[in-house]
Amino acid sequence: MQVVLKKCTKCKLTKILTVFVKRNTVSGYGSWCKECANKHIKQPWEKRNRKKIAVKNKKWYKNNKKEAQRRFNEYRRTHRDICNAQVRRYKAKSKENHKRGQKDNNRVGTKDRLMLRDRYIKKLLVGKTSLCFNDILGELVELKREQVRLSRELKRQAS
Repeated sequence: MQVVLKKCTKCKLTKILTVFVKRNTVSGYGSWCKECANKHIKQPWEKRNRKKIAVKNKKWYKNNKKEAQRRFNEYRRTHRDICNAQVRRYKAKSKENHKRGQKDNNRVGTKDRLMLRDRYIKKLLVGKTSLCFNDILGELVELKREQVRLSRELKRQAS
């Protein structure tokens, strides 16, 4: 008996004809081996086409803002408990981040870093200690500011 080989167009490997899916084609078999076909089937269409779906949804939302808002409000009314639980989780996480000094109004910009403002110095201290942003005393800020100044001066002299 002669062994017939066929090349899978998906994985590009040449395999025995019996490992291909039977189809109503000229050869009687599909172009993908069973292994590739199973992998393809197991991954849902939505997962394979996320970008396409995102573009489609964005376009729909742009053309149907009022309908989208109505659906959103309807969902919130019918699933109030789920939405409230989500809000509670978000607030708890925000509170946790605030304690660690990661709130938006504590962001440190370039000017803060160059001028050694309190915000920048507090950020340095929060990152290296277990202190909370709002609990750091002014005296500690002044000491850290002086340390940073000296460190910068040493770097300038070394280069």
